[in-house]
Amino acid sequence: MSQPVESVAVVGAGAMGAMYAAHFVEGGPRTSLVASCGSRVTRTPGRNETLVG
Repeated sequence: MSQPVESVAVVGAGAMGAMYAAHFVEGGPRTSLVASCGSRVTRTPGRNETLVG
């Protein structure tokens, strides 16, 4: 039997990464979005955790 997903990390805050992160946030697991530049982070608000690397 599979276990529920508790947390997800999406690497890349481009168009596809932001879309997947938004879907994961709505689905319930704790979601981390990893971005390489700060300008994308400011355009991606939400209740998810955001890491800039």
